[in-house]
Amino acid sequence: MKNDSLSGYYYKYELYKMQLLSEALKLKKYVFYIKEISYEYDICPEILFSIILIETINRRSFLTRNVECITCKLFPKLMIRKNISIGIAQIKIKTAKKILPNADDHEIMNLLLDDFNNIKICAKLIANYLEIINCSQCSFNTRMLNLVKVYLTGDINSPNYPWINLYKDLLVWSINSNLFNKTFNTYLTLT
Repeated sequence: MKNDSLSGYYYKYELYKMQLLSEALKLKKYVFYIKEISYEYDICPEILFSIILIETINRRSFLTRNVECITCKLFPKLMIRKNISIGIAQIKIKTAKKILPNADDHEIMNLLLDDFNNIKICAKLIANYLEIINCSQCSFNTRMLNLVKVYLTGDINSPNYPWINLYKDLLVWSINSNLFNKTFNTYLTLT
C-alpha cells in the first residue's frame, strides 16, 4: 500500500513539474518586477518567482481568476469573513494584515487583487518568514520546508502533510532549476 501512495506522490510531483515548466514563461510580464522587489526585500528572486509560479498553477484558469475578482467585488464581506486566498500569490487577507496592520480588510483585499501589489506583499511575507526561520545549521531543504509551512499555514510547527511536502519539493526543484533566471533570460531574448 505504501508503494501505491509513493507512486501517486511521484506522479503528482512529475505532473506539477511539467505544469511549472509550461507556465513559467506566462509570468514573463512580472520578471522585472520580481527581480526589483526581490532586491528591495533582500530575498532570492528564485524563491519569490517559484512561490508565485506554484500558486499560479493552483489557480491557473482565466475563469478562476475572474470569479475570484468578481466575488471580491460583489461579496467582499463574505471573502473577508472566509479569509479566502486572493491574487497571483494566493495570500489570505488575515495574512496580509500582519504586514499591513493599518490597512482595513477591504483595502487589503483590493491590494491583493492587483498582481503587482500582491507580489510585493508576497515578497514582504517571504522576507519576514525567512527572518523567523533563520537557521544557520538547517539544510536548504529544511529551511524551504519551514518557509512552506509558514507560508501555507502560518505555523512553522504544522505537521508535514503530504501537500506541504509536495509544495516544498516543487519549490526546491524550481529554485534548483533556476526557473526564474531561465524565464528572465528567455524573456530578454524574445524582446
